[in-house]
Amino acid sequence: MSEVKLDEAKIERAMRGGLLHVVELATNNIADITPRDNARMPKDPSQSVTWNLKRSIWFEEISDFEFEIWVAQDDDAENYAWHVEFGTPNMEARSYLRKGIIDSAEQMTTEYAQVVQLLLR
Repeated sequence: MSEVKLDEAKIERAMRGGLLHVVELATNNIADITPRDNARMPKDPSQSVTWNLKRSIWFEEISDFEFEIWVAQDDDAENYAWHVEFGTPNMEARSYLRKGIIDSAEQMTTEYAQVVQLLLR
């Protein structure tokens, strides 16, 4: 039997590529299910719905194998995101951050393995 020599740098690139892919997938899935309360239309009816919360979801690479998914561009978006996710005394929680990740877990696991395998070829 011949021994297969694995290139550590190639393995690292493949693992990082797989991780980047699933973080993008999770971020997109969260954005897709971000709630919009149709009962709360803009105060000025001539203004369109902004989708600010949906647009404020992004991720940042902290290091080669560490990413963070954020919901914030400013303090208002971050505070609103918290209230939507966990609710307030006057508003029911509408989880989309945790739900987006939990609902994507199986897909992320499968696609991570596929991307790593593809990049190792």
